Amino acid sequence: MHTKNKIAILLLAVLFFALLYFDYIFPFFELLTKVLFAILLLVSFGIVIQRLGSFDGTFFGIYMVGTKKGVATMQHLSRKYKGFLDAMALWGMFLGFGLMSYRFLKGNSGRIRLWKILVPGIMSMIFISLALPALSVMTLQIIKIPQISSLLSGANPLAISLPGIIKQYVLSYNFYVLLAVAVVFGFSGIMVALLAFSTYTTLSQIGISLYKYLQVINIPNSHYSPPLNVVPGVVPIIPGIDIPLVAGILALIGIIAVHELSHGILANAFKIKVKSLGVVLLGLIPIGAYVEPDEKMMKKLSNARQTKILSAGPSANFLSMIIFSVPALLIAIFVIPVIMSTGVFVTAVQPNYPASSILSPGMRIISWNGHNITNVSAVAAAAAQDKPGSIVNITTNTGSYSFTAVADPSNKSKGLVGVELSQNQSLNNTPYAKSMYFAYTLFALLFSLNFFIAVVNLLPVPGLDGWRIYKTNIKNKKFINLLTILIVFAIVVNVLPWFFIA
Repeated sequence: MHTKNKIAILLLAVLFFALLYFDYIFPFFELLTKVLFAILLLVSFGIVIQRLGSFDGTFFGIYMVGTKKGVATMQHLSRKYKGFLDAMALWGMFLGFGLMSYRFLKGNSGRIRLWKILVPGIMSMIFISLALPALSVMTLQIIKIPQISSLLSGANPLAISLPGIIKQYVLSYNFYVLLAVAVVFGFSGIMVALLAFSTYTTLSQIGISLYKYLQVINIPNSHYSPPLNVVPGVVPIIPGIDIPLVAGILALIGIIAVHELSHGILANAFKIKVKSLGVVLLGLIPIGAYVEPDEKMMKKLSNARQTKILSAGPSANFLSMIIFSVPALLIAIFVIPVIMSTGVFVTAVQPNYPASSILSPGMRIISWNGHNITNVSAVAAAAAQDKPGSIVNITTNTGSYSFTAVADPSNKSKGLVGVELSQNQSLNNTPYAKSMYFAYTLFALLFSLNFFIAVVNLLPVPGLDGWRIYKTNIKNKKFINLLTILIVFAIVVNVLPWFFIA
């Protein structure tokens, strides 16, 4: 083996280790620094792989791994499931664009009648509209968004009753407004409306912060403070940074594979030759996939059939979302409460009090003066007996400690040790609990990411399926270009708050 290849393999091993244990090696990095370093790491990883092998489309660590081996399987599936795939594409178009999808599929010569699409489409919209808010609350503790994480500090989304969320949501008008908008404009219409609202909110907050800065710009040592309370409408998804590494990679592989294979299989069903299929990687992280159809044959199809092929990927993601929502909901409702334990933890220690420099945040309180502690009410009952000068015995997960209580400044008859506590949940340290929580994490990511990838792919942004759907069916190119500029501008603005807190 050549010396250069040996060095490349050694560097590959070092990079893999650094990527796998990123949070352990660099826990002190801030979020933005972590992301930039992770991208640099992945680019380096990709360049090393490119040097070791020959791949198509190599560009700064991005490379394509293609094969022709799956083409025959796609042809077989296209013959066997042509009717199902054709119906799925129509169903997905309705989910994506609502009743407005008639504009894209007008003149469709398929044998499926309109009611056969509307009935399952509206039923699916009702299910998604119910499941989305509930599972979104659950996935907030999986997808790390700093602004939301700070709002949820001290609370555990897994402790929230999902049936309670659904019941409260159905009784409010929000559910019916969301459903009505989805039926008329589809979930892509809801995404556009949310992007517009979030863009207005973000720009307003940035404008206010700039106005405040201009008022004090002449004062020495003044500096600009960006708005820290604005939640980003768009966040980058990077396994190991803002989603779990292993579950995140598996979820992305599954989502991308289903999306692209559906394009290829339906193309085969319409007699379009697929030359190859493959995956696009940055380092070891899948960032996309592709099927390579014969574009000349594609252009000879009717607009309706081209639209079906383009919508097949998002449609498959919608279907996958519904499938994976079932195990995610079942585990969240019936398994999570069993594998999680409620405990009381130290959140802060007051200086110049007996517990200062002895207890520290993160310690779990096991007992207080011999009383077993399972919740904050138990602590309150046990601590009610503490008097100034009395001995307070506290057992934690790290050991037992004794303190002499001092008088509470606001109540001289009450004794304090100077510790602030909060009730939280933690995962049981058993193989069963860890495996079930991993399964829940994977299913929750498959649910949420399938939905967002499907909806985002239907937006009129160059490179996405929605861009080609709009171009294929709308003759007014100026309208499409204007809409594209507005959507891209909104996406850029909605990413900005993610950097404010990084």
